[in-house]
Amino acid sequence: MSSPGKTAGWVCALALAAALALVPGAGAHRSVDGTLNVTFGQDGMSITLALPDGTPVTSTTTIPAGTYAVVINNPYRDDLSIIHLFHLTGPGVLILTDLNAGEESQDVYPAVFQPNTTYSWQDDNHPAVHGSFRTSATVTATPAAPTTTSAAVTATAGASTSNVDVAGSSANALPLRGTLETSVVANGAASLFRAGVPVKRLAAGRYTIVVGDNDPRGGFLLRASGAAKPLVTTANAYLGRRSFAVALRVGRWVYAATPTGKFHSFLVVSK
Repeated sequence: MSSPGKTAGWVCALALAAALALVPGAGAHRSVDGTLNVTFGQDGMSITLALPDGTPVTSTTTIPAGTYAVVINNPYRDDLSIIHLFHLTGPGVLILTDLNAGEESQDVYPAVFQPNTTYSWQDDNHPAVHGSFRTSATVTATPAAPTTTSAAVTATAGASTSNVDVAGSSANALPLRGTLETSVVANGAASLFRAGVPVKRLAAGRYTIVVGDNDPRGGFLLRASGAAKPLVTTANAYLGRRSFAVALRVGRWVYAATPTGKFHSFLVVSK
């Protein structure tokens, strides 16, 4: 579980730079703090997005393109019985989390927002709660610090798993590469895609992997070939969609639907 204290240690707001980036012609090439704060509302029917200086991010907002730490906050978890399921999508980005069914107060996801692009979000549990924003033509945003610090987690039956860096902080030097999607269908078969294309070869780096498990008797497993422990697993009785932050190093990797699904492999290369 991520803690507010850990995240606050490195998510520092460069407020002036962020504000200048929103003014046409001002600081057009200055690096700004690539942090996007997402906050779940106490009423169960609102989600707000903001820059580090508090500037709201709405459908009329243009934020600097670049690499971001998307910080998901749930300040009312002890009082809120209605669970949000935040879903952010756009070219190269897919973030989906309910913060461990509302039990976590905060977690952080990497995202690379491309220039001149619209990104959309909604609360999948309450589709009327939704929004969007655009990015600028100039890439100036960079995260203030590494985007993941928490330890390995394995999903349990009926529970949700938030994003984690299962490789530890040593993986922070790896570049952000985007999003992978995997599915486990009812017949126990697993697949892994990037932008709709089956994964055969990837560049080493950090990825967000979104697991969609639709098999009530099977789960998903991802590990380095020959490794004893998996990098990602979901329990066989688990159903639903959850996101993980993973660090894929050079070598061959395998994935499968557990417990009896066929293993598939792909290669991770240096570039």
